[in-house]
Amino acid sequence: MTLPISQNSPVYSAPPTEEMLSKLIYVKWCVLVTYLCAIGLFVADADEPFGPLNDLFVACFGTFLLKEDPALAPCFRCLQETGLGVMSDGGLSCLLPYLLMASLNCAFGLLRVYTFATKYGSLLPCSQRPVCYLPVLVFFSSLSQLVASCLCWKVYKLLQMQAMDYLQVEAVPSAPGAPVHHRRHSHTGVRGSRRSSRQGHAPGELLPFQGTMSQLSREAPANTV
Repeated sequence: MTLPISQNSPVYSAPPTEEMLSKLIYVKWCVLVTYLCAIGLFVADADEPFGPLNDLFVACFGTFLLKEDPALAPCFRCLQETGLGVMSDGGLSCLLPYLLMASLNCAFGLLRVYTFATKYGSLLPCSQRPVCYLPVLVFFSSLSQLVASCLCWKVYKLLQMQAMDYLQVEAVPSAPGAPVHHRRHSHTGVRGSRRSSRQGHAPGELLPFQGTMSQLSREAPANTV
């Protein structure tokens, strides 16, 4: 079951666990490969800059995600000084945006690789010009984003488990030894409390629905002069 996590959840502000870090370290290498492929795509296909820009934006989101990594921390500080710094403070709160952008860009990239393969019969049709390496660069960029998306999804599942732990901690009653169900009021308990209050009320006390029942007569009373 997939549990949605609010952006204000404390799991995003908490430091990542060792199991999360063991997966995020590979995400770092995927982000670095995406940066290199984006630079290579700018050189290989200068007439079509939108493809490299998509990879560059995905890599920037990965930099925000891994802001505490020693290799990407200087790049994150540079991005914070630009207009991109208003988007987020970085950290695990950028996990889902990066996962979404990397997945979509990977899907379009693999579709583009398939087009190259069916058109030229190979991912390296020539080697004389920089544009010949365009299919290879798109392939490695898409592959790095695919691996990063799978790893980030595993990290998100770990965050879900951590969020469930937070919910269980919040459900513990404040009084030690008091069961949780004592806090809940069932309909039977409410009706029973009302019935007991009616039976043991003090004389002269005003209680709702305690009057005598009367029925309207069908015949109008005789007029008296």
